[in-house]
Amino acid sequence: MAYRLKGRSIPKDLRRLVRKELDATIDGLQGAEVTERAIYEARKRIKKARAILKLLKDALGENYAAENSQLRSVGQGLGRLRDPEAMVETLDAIRGRCSTVISYAIKQRVARGLRSRHYQARQSAPDVARHAVGILKRARKTLPDEVAKAGNLAAVRKGLASVYKQSRAALEALTLDADAVAFHTWRRRVKEHWYHVRLFEGRHPAPRSRARSLRALEKELGEEHNLAMLNDVLLKNPGRFGDARTTDLVLGCIQKRQRVLRQQALARGRRLFVAKPKEVEAEVKAWWRGRQ
Repeated sequence: MAYRLKGRSIPKDLRRLVRKELDATIDGLQGAEVTERAIYEARKRIKKARAILKLLKDALGENYAAENSQLRSVGQGLGRLRDPEAMVETLDAIRGRCSTVISYAIKQRVARGLRSRHYQARQSAPDVARHAVGILKRARKTLPDEVAKAGNLAAVRKGLASVYKQSRAALEALTLDADAVAFHTWRRRVKEHWYHVRLFEGRHPAPRSRARSLRALEKELGEEHNLAMLNDVLLKNPGRFGDARTTDLVLGCIQKRQRVLRQQALARGRRLFVAKPKEVEAEVKAWWRGRQ
């Protein structure tokens, strides 16, 4: 079932969506083996649930901090399992773009170092999954109803505009040479805004078009973040990945690709975040009513 508001009741729809994401995450992590795919899907579903909490942050009041903290801890634990494998995938992708610089032998030397990190992380997977399931089952008992109580059109409009404003502010503070943390902060706000816009895709053409553009921006920022993580690991532990020449060649390709992605993302973002937050908040009412 799509991540969308479908009925005539926003509270019921938001409760349904939070319940669905929690149930699917629990089911995926309770299998006989915690696969890479299960971890990937679980992290994605946790982010969707947290995006709804962020949408209703003010309306949830004191409940927001505690509930969001629990889900964030689950996501971070799963992230520590997923990140080493994601770095191997990022290495494969950057070699595809720099095959004349990064030979197969160089890629294999770096990949061996990354896979040793992956093996170490995977040893803790069963314990991490069990811990996550315990937290999610407790959240499942109360969180969907809390969301339903807080959710209404006024709260949704205010929350969507607030995250849009944060995304816009994070963009305004960025330059091409900003640090990785600043770009990652912007990426998180963009992703939250993308999830919020997606909720209205089934009701109006404007959010459908905007969601497609936001998805393209999120992909650029996601690739840039993955490269930044790989860059950081190589710099911190150069001896693990071969000689200095090996790491220098890979780092050079990473940084060149990062700059291209940053240029593309900044240009796209400046087109997508032109409107003032109040203008965006006003649009949400039309999105919900389905006016063309």
